[in-house]
Amino acid sequence: MSSLDGGAEIPTMHWASFRRTLSSLLRVGRDYRGRDTLNFFHGSVVQAVEQCLLSPDNSRGQYLLSLADYYDHKCTDDAIVVYHLPRLLQEARLNGRLVEFLRKDPRARSIQAHTRAQYLKALRCFHVCRNGFPRSAAMICGMCTFKIGAFGQLFPNKQSCVLCGTHVAIMGKEAFLCPQHNRTGRSECLVCKLPIIGVPPPSPAILCHMCGFSETCISLNI
Repeated sequence: MSSLDGGAEIPTMHWASFRRTLSSLLRVGRDYRGRDTLNFFHGSVVQAVEQCLLSPDNSRGQYLLSLADYYDHKCTDDAIVVYHLPRLLQEARLNGRLVEFLRKDPRARSIQAHTRAQYLKALRCFHVCRNGFPRSAAMICGMCTFKIGAFGQLFPNKQSCVLCGTHVAIMGKEAFLCPQHNRTGRSECLVCKLPIIGVPPPSPAILCHMCGFSETCISLNI
């Protein structure tokens, strides 16, 4: 495991000794494949270990980054990756990398829509964009309309929620940008970032019922 920091792997004998020494503090469980898992038996023990080993400086950030890199680049179990990696990226405040994983990594397609929406909700611009407030409609150009996967799932872009990527068949809500995130006042495509032209005709960006519940700007603070 020390290979997370570029060092040699710790011998199995040492791991066995560590496990025996800490046995009174550990709870043994099993994952979905029937493999043994180890956890501290109480949250207070976890807090004590963190306070002891992770000082308030950037040690915690480096620790989270090392774990995120391990799950991202070395772990071969996709189910374990999608369970741990987004949470680690969020906790480490690696917002751009989190959005990139959710939208571009094939492993992330198995994440439930409501979970994806929760991760992205925390990054969403807080400026209100309901009726009566300054806003501009978010658009997808005609070239990008029928392409797929720009927002994470493999659906046509014009039928995908522009935040969580889920398919929006009916009851979609129009997406808007606040003046801060549309400073030029001109419409540009959310996907390719090029100016919107009339031919082929563009499509309005839409939100699913989960993401559309909050009437705020759809720009993400990354």
